Amino acid sequence: MLKIYYLFIFFCAVFFYGQKPASTRDYSLSNVTDLQYKPVVDLDNPPNISDKAGFDNAEITSDQEKQIAYNLIDNNIQIAEGDYTLAPNSYIFYKDGVLPDGTKTDGLYIPVAKAYQMWDHGRYMQNDAGLFTPVSENGQQSATVFWEDVNGLISSTSIVGAGKDAKIKIIIDKTKGEGNASIALKVNGVIYWTWHIWVTDDPADGAVYGQGFETNVLNQAFIPKYMDRNLGATNAHFLGHNWHKSGGLMYQWGRKDPVPSLQYKDGTFYEVTGDIGSRRHAYATLQSSPISIKQRGIDTGTNNINGNIRYSINNPIDIISHASNDGTWFSNQEYKINNSNPDLIETWDLWADNRKGLHSNASSGNATVATDSRSYELKSEYDPCPNGWRVSSHYGRNTVNNNLNPLGRKNSGVNDDTNIPYSQIF
Repeated sequence: MLKIYYLFIFFCAVFFYGQKPASTRDYSLSNVTDLQYKPVVDLDNPPNISDKAGFDNAEITSDQEKQIAYNLIDNNIQIAEGDYTLAPNSYIFYKDGVLPDGTKTDGLYIPVAKAYQMWDHGRYMQNDAGLFTPVSENGQQSATVFWEDVNGLISSTSIVGAGKDAKIKIIIDKTKGEGNASIALKVNGVIYWTWHIWVTDDPADGAVYGQGFETNVLNQAFIPKYMDRNLGATNAHFLGHNWHKSGGLMYQWGRKDPVPSLQYKDGTFYEVTGDIGSRRHAYATLQSSPISIKQRGIDTGTNNINGNIRYSINNPIDIISHASNDGTWFSNQEYKINNSNPDLIETWDLWADNRKGLHSNASSGNATVATDSRSYELKSEYDPCPNGWRVSSHYGRNTVNNNLNPLGRKNSGVNDDTNIPYSQIF
């Protein structure tokens, strides 16, 4: 019997230290004052962009202590000299090409440095022999639309520059409205990274909610802010016009790439097209090839986390399953380090858990455990959220207390399912 590692939808929380978008919109909280944006460099009419075309530069500061430096060269391409492994895997292109500050844009540039650095020295990126296999600096680069859920949403993709210092130039067809796409970087025909492009209106007007004890990596208090919609959704509302597009995309835990559900919330189907051809829902009237489900080990060729992470990057839309009671989609080990004492188990940590896989409990009597459980880490290199956002973390692993869930009832300190006045069981 096979087990499909469950796909789910979620929305992202605002990030508050490092990895900030290079637009003028400040997604940090007001009490975090030591963060500065890198200025957006004006790319004045690169050779293959029409006169006065505006482009949003998808540049980031990945770590306050490892500032990325940029140097302009003759053809206005920026060279990244810092750590790009923590750069985002997803970028928002705002509806109609208008940034929150009013700047008008026609597309965006995405630096490919992340792909090169991840394959050179990224976490879990060695092969099964424990060796890194860097991307060829002299290989033939190409950028393609791996898939898009609105046909023609991406007008064109091209490579500007060369090697690790290149950028993918993406032109959006703003007449197509809102939607999602996956853009692939290929070297000698092999996919080495993909980025999610999310064309939507600003999702920043979400709830501000916390348990009152959250801190950032500097141990500064903050209140998380959430998106107003699911990741990949093009509508924030569950009622009214286009309510059926509020579902968003699907994700396997720990993976950076989305899987399109191929079905809207009202039960109607949609297709995705691109390098993958045409993919439609299994119940759609007009059939096409389904999204592939591969079995870990048998199809991926390895039961090792490194090998399966690499496989998932080379094959970003394949859903990876595994046999029942046989670990996870990426490893035949359920835990990174197992132990008969649950508090000593170390779990896998792919989305930057507060305690990096160690036992967590923000209500613990152990001050070190409690403090660390409340303190967010930097965004993971595999986090699927857009620039400036990250996946939220739970504050307790082996607990039923509601306040240890980031969206649980504040100050409860108990399991509300057994607390009659607040119980969800009727």
